[in-house]
This record gives sequence, structure tokens and C-alpha cells, in this order.
Amino acid sequence: MKQPNISPDAYQSILKRIELKDLSIIESKTKLNEEFHAPKLELKINDNSTFETTENEFRVFSRYTFKAKGEEKSSPFVEMVVKFQLIYDLRDCPEISKDFFDIYEELSLGFIIWPYFREFVQNMLSRMNLPHLTLPMRKAIKG
Repeated sequence: MKQPNISPDAYQSILKRIELKDLSIIESKTKLNEEFHAPKLELKINDNSTFETTENEFRVFSRYTFKAKGEEKSSPFVEMVVKFQLIYDLRDCPEISKDFFDIYEELSLGFIIWPYFREFVQNMLSRMNLPHLTLPMRKAIKG
């Protein structure tokens, strides 16, 4: 991560003044390869986020991808893609900058969305009649 042009105090000040109004799934896709059987699966999780602002709102779009594949397979046994939208009220806050968002994405966003993503994966695996899986807690900064 490049050095941001925002001080820790300025970041905290903005963070204290934005208010989460809504968090929702706006898109999802799940796929199960029924012909696949493997004794051990490799899990891969990726995420990426973008944002946009309007006069009164800060919207974050965060896309998570979950893949479980056998060690010697090229295609996943299970694949899930889910896109979340977070809407924050900005009425009492200055404009959101790219520098603020870069820090927010690195430090805060994952801790907000991760529990929803974990529940989504667990729920979808259950609906696919697959064994229970609990993803680990989010403990550290992306990297």
C-alpha cells in the first residue's frame, strides 16, 4: 500500500462522522461441480472493493470470491461470488477521498463485511448439501 495523504487523526475524524445506513447483497452466484470428488480441498478467497460518493452518500461495493478445488483439479468443486453494497450517510462529513478509502478498505471494511460473507458461504454450502464449513475470523490487515 502506498503512503496515504491523510493523517490518522483525519481518518478517525471521518470514520466517526459517517453512519452506515444499509448493507446488502446486490449480486450473487454459486456453482457446484457435482461430478467432482476429492479427499482434500484447497480454499481460495479473494476480495476487491470500489466506492462512489454522492452529495449525501458514500457507497462501497465489495466483491468476494470463494473457490474450493481439489489439489490436482483445474476447475473448482464449489465457486461462489457475492457482491455487497454498503451505504453510508455523509450529511455531516466532508467529501470522501481515495486516500481515505484506501485506508478504510485496508483497516475497516473487511471487518464489517467478513461476518456476512462467512455466513453466506456457510449457508450456501448447507443448501448444496455439503459438509459444514466455518471460515476463520478476520484477524489481520489484508496483505
